Amino acid sequence: SKLRDSGCHIAMCTVYRPNFSDLFFKSLATVALRVHNARLEAICEDFDCSVLDLANILEGDEDFANPLELSTNGGAKVVENIAAFVGDHPVLALRRYQHNPHLLSTEDDAFLPIPDVFGFGVKCCSTRRQSGRVYSNRVVTSDLKQPNLKL
Repeated sequence: SKLRDSGCHIAMCTVYRPNFSDLFFKSLATVALRVHNARLEAICEDFDCSVLDLANILEGDEDFANPLELSTNGGAKVVENIAAFVGDHPVLALRRYQHNPHLLSTEDDAFLPIPDVFGFGVKCCSTRRQSGRVYSNRVVTSDLKQPNLKL
């Protein structure tokens, strides 16, 4: 609860299933991780935080370089979902900046939060929008598939 009260956007990651070739290890990992990930998702729902669902993002041999490590394709899927989380939760939407605009380290007025009406928010105080979301996009953009020749 200390993390939630800090005013930061939080995302937890589910644990992905290793790409074991042995049927016994694969089934053991699948069952154990399904139970573990269900508990993680329940915690995320309780604390209204987002989930980077790695267990569902990584789906086949092309996502793994070896049984435990991600390939370029698998890593690109993770990057796409992290970028979506960061895009959905801009820094200026953090509660600590909305209530303390002097904490912003920029001199550009465009970055300052603007009050809704007469300095008061117009949202009902008895309801709130859920901020937690599940990120499980399996699509990789073409930009991440192209090699970076500058490296």
